[in-house]
Amino acid sequence: MTLNLDLSPELAERLEKAASASSTSPERIAVTAIERTLALWERADQALAPVHAAFEASGMSDDELAELIDAEIHAMRRDRRASQSSSAER
Repeated sequence: MTLNLDLSPELAERLEKAASASSTSPERIAVTAIERTLALWERADQALAPVHAAFEASGMSDDELAELIDAEIHAMRRDRRASQSSSAER
């Protein structure tokens, strides 16, 4: 597969410098970066597969999940503030 990419001048310069520093081609640097990024995404997908399956099995909507997460964040912050204020009172 051949890709044509429009890079900003800054990114193109960084790519050229990285290639020069490693005595390789800019194309090789770009391919390596893509390979590493895809490998990270694949590992993340594998790690999150049980979470995705549990979410699907729950029947919860995306909006319901967002509300649940938001409520839990607020509860954690409230608990942390309460803990900090009780520690300060001692």
